Amino acid sequence: MGMDRVKPEQIRGARKLFDDFLKDESGKEIEISADAVADTMVKGLRTTFAAMTLYTAMPGDATAAEKQLHSRIEQSAEQGFSKKDFELVAKNVFFEAGIEGPMGQLAVAQVTFARLASGRWGSTMHEVIYAKHQFTWTANEKKLEGVALRGVQQLADVFASRFKGKSAAQIVAQLSPITGLSPETFFYKRADWNEYDPNETRMTERTKEVFKRLTWLKNIGDHAFYRDPPKEARLEKRTVRN
Repeated sequence: MGMDRVKPEQIRGARKLFDDFLKDESGKEIEISADAVADTMVKGLRTTFAAMTLYTAMPGDATAAEKQLHSRIEQSAEQGFSKKDFELVAKNVFFEAGIEGPMGQLAVAQVTFARLASGRWGSTMHEVIYAKHQFTWTANEKKLEGVALRGVQQLADVFASRFKGKSAAQIVAQLSPITGLSPETFFYKRADWNEYDPNETRMTERTKEVFKRLTWLKNIGDHAFYRDPPKEARLEKRTVRN
């Protein structure tokens, strides 16, 4: 609901605001500290969400009549995210894309919520983020304890203010037109990692094979984003193997 009313020129307008923000920030010398990064992230995301509200008539701005169309089951599902859930999302975005612009951060957030909506990586935010061999920072979390604690809390508050009361699928539907990524975008990696390079040592052979099977969508910031290949392509590969 809501996104079906968005016109292409509205999306372009929102993206222009994002670009203007990034140009303004690019000319400034930012102190490289956890708090400085967090402050910049919060400022960027608030600017981004303001643009989304202004240009895209997000579902959060739906009329009372539209809200009444939700069933009680849907309403119950939408109320599932706790403060801890938003803190987990904030930590994931901070440690995965903290030095990127708002678009890169929202893209990581979208993938996180999309994975939860799919159910393939778990049925809770904790299960999704701490799924084995997925988000690399989780393997070193003890070393990161206390880092940017204030910043993570600020980010969590920003996400909660925008997305509280919505389901993972609804959040993905809101972010997808802004990031330009498909709602089924479940994967990303560093853009400079080359899965086809035999001398690439920053990826395991298993990870290389995973990304070779996926469909590249676009690069945002320092990351390249992927989705599963179309069903037709998967069936064709199985046929060839047989």
